[in-house]
Amino acid sequence: MKARFIKLRKLHLSDDERQDIRDHLALSLGVSVRKKGNIRHHISWPLVPLFLNHKSMFISIVVVVALALSGATGVAAENALPGEALYSFKTHVNERVRSALAVGLDREAELQADLAGDRLRETALLAAQGKLNQDISARIEERFELHVKKTRQLIERLEAQGNSEAAARLGASLEAQIEANAALLEKLENGSKADLEKMRERVSALREDLRLMKERAHAELETELGLKAEAEHAAEVRQDRIEEEIERVKEFLKDAEASAELDAEILAKAKASIADAEHFYAEGKADVEEGTFVEAIRNFNQAHKETVEAKVFTKAADRVLKAIDERERKEKMNFEKDKEAKKEKFDRRDQNSAATSTVVTSTDNGSQNRRDENPGNSARFRDRARNSVEAQIQSEVVVTGTLGAETETDTSLETDLSL
Repeated sequence: MKARFIKLRKLHLSDDERQDIRDHLALSLGVSVRKKGNIRHHISWPLVPLFLNHKSMFISIVVVVALALSGATGVAAENALPGEALYSFKTHVNERVRSALAVGLDREAELQADLAGDRLRETALLAAQGKLNQDISARIEERFELHVKKTRQLIERLEAQGNSEAAARLGASLEAQIEANAALLEKLENGSKADLEKMRERVSALREDLRLMKERAHAELETELGLKAEAEHAAEVRQDRIEEEIERVKEFLKDAEASAELDAEILAKAKASIADAEHFYAEGKADVEEGTFVEAIRNFNQAHKETVEAKVFTKAADRVLKAIDERERKEKMNFEKDKEAKKEKFDRRDQNSAATSTVVTSTDNGSQNRRDENPGNSARFRDRARNSVEAQIQSEVVVTGTLGAETETDTSLETDLSL
C-alpha cells in the first residue's frame, strides 16, 4: 500500500493535459468551455478547485483517484474513443491511476500490454464506425508504440533481475493482445483501408519481434531454472494459474452464449482458442509429470496466450460487429430518407407541371366555351363589323359626291368668266 501512495505522489499532469481535463469536465457538466481562465469561475462543484489548483499534489491525486475509480466521469470515460469528449480523461487520468496502482514490474508490464491492446481496439472500433482518419490513426499508432515499448522495457528489466518466468509469461500476454486485435483489424475489409493499412503492417512486423522475444525468454528461463526444485515450483504455480484462467474464460463464453447476443463466428473462434489452451495445458501437465518443467512452463504460457486471446477477441469483436451493424443501419436509414426526399421532389415537380398545363388548357377552353355558350354574341359581333364596313363605304360615297359637286361649280364659273 505504501508503494502505491509513493507512485501516486509522483503523478503529475502537464499544463496541456490539465487544460484538456478542464474542458472535458466542463463539457460533461454542461458548462461552456473556455480555452483560458480558471474553471472555478464557471463550476460550483467543490471538488474541481481541489483538482485544478496548484496546492498539494497529494490532494489532487486523491481527487483523481476518486474521479477515475468511483466517479461517473471515470466510468463513462472507459469506453471513450479518440475524438470524443472523455477520451483525454481516459488516457490522462484513468490510465495513469491504473498505472500508479499496478505495483511491481510484472503488473505494470501486464497493464501496458493491455493498453497496447486497447489502442488497437480503438482503431478497429473507429474504422467500424467510419470515423477513422489519418490524423486519429497516427495519434493512436503513436500511443500504441509507446505502450509496446514500455512493455518490452519492463520485460527486459524482469529478465535482468533474473525473473525469466514472469518475462516469458508477460511476453505471451503481449503477443495475445497483438494476435487477437490483429485478427480483428483484418476483418475490417470495408473500413478505412488506407488508414488501417499502416497499423496492420506495424502489427504484422511486431508479431515476428514478439515471437523472437518469447523464444529468447524461454531460453533464458531454461538457463535460470537449472535447479530442478526451482523449476518444479515455477511449473506447478503456473499450472494452477492456467487452470483457473481456462475455467474463467469458459464460464465467460458460456454466459455469452446463453445471452444469444454473441455472433456465431466470434463464439466459434473463441471456443477454438480455448480448445487450443486446454491442449497446451494438458501438454504442460504431462511435462510436469515427466519432470520436464521448463517445457511445461512453455506450454502453460502458450495456454495463457490462447485464453487471453479468446477473451480479448470475444469482447472486442462483439463491440466492433455491433458498431458495424449500427453504421450499416444508419447508412440504410439515410439512404431511405434521401430516396424518399428525391421521390417527393420529383412528385412535386410533376404536380407543378400538370397544374401549369391544366391552367393553360382551361384558359383556352374557357374562351372557346364562352363563344360556344353565347352564339348571339358572335352574331352581334358579325353584325357590328358589317355595319361598320357599310358605314365606312357610305361615308366614302358622300365625300366623293361632294367633291364632284364642287368640281361642277368650278367649271361653270370658269365658263361664265370666259363669256
